[in-house]
Amino acid sequence: SALEEGNSETLALLVQDYKFLNRSGAVPWSNPHHASYDLQLIADIQNHLETNVKDQQQLQDDATSAPHGGLRLITNYCGPGNWSTNGETVQNEYFASTDRCCKHHDECPDTITNRGDYRRYENLPYKSQLFTKLSCNCDAEFLQCLRNVSTFFSYAVAWIYTKVQSNCFELEYPVIECISKRNDGLLSSDRCLTYIVDNSYSPQWQWFDIPYTSANHMYFPKVKYRYEPDWARRRYHGG
Repeated sequence: SALEEGNSETLALLVQDYKFLNRSGAVPWSNPHHASYDLQLIADIQNHLETNVKDQQQLQDDATSAPHGGLRLITNYCGPGNWSTNGETVQNEYFASTDRCCKHHDECPDTITNRGDYRRYENLPYKSQLFTKLSCNCDAEFLQCLRNVSTFFSYAVAWIYTKVQSNCFELEYPVIECISKRNDGLLSSDRCLTYIVDNSYSPQWQWFDIPYTSANHMYFPKVKYRYEPDWARRRYHGG
């Protein structure tokens, strides 16, 4: 992950965004039970950024000896693939809750890993991908799980995930247009927050944007119906 590799620019933006989010007080992302661990972890990152360690081996040695693992944040399920040999999450209490979110996310039943998987999702347009694509329901549950954990590490996982994963798919009424967009205020292009869907037609498999997790935004996209639900129900059932 970006945290594990020590990408300085990414780490600096992550810490900046997390601090702003909790300083603003609007929707804090913090867990009193792990507050001291969060502070120590952030201090370790800032110390790394300030000293600008260039020797990767030295960085790993320092991280191993640090009281909270420094930048070497180890989980079994967060990031590509998993490292568990028996289905267990890591034992460290601070990381375990986030690891459980990642494990549940990995077990999502609706995923696309290759072209063959599209057979299960009729008429879903093909998209090139570097990582497995998941249903919006699974991604929304994952981000909510991380939000419930509310540690700096869970925020980091959500923050990085929504940087690299831009789309999910879902069975929904046909999208007419996007009426609300936002970027993360840091790095990237706009993503849709609110879709208008035409509920006078049958649902179909479609792609939707995954909003960035940031101080600017941390909720999943909404859909609004073109017609009142009662009108659509009468149209379908002749009532």
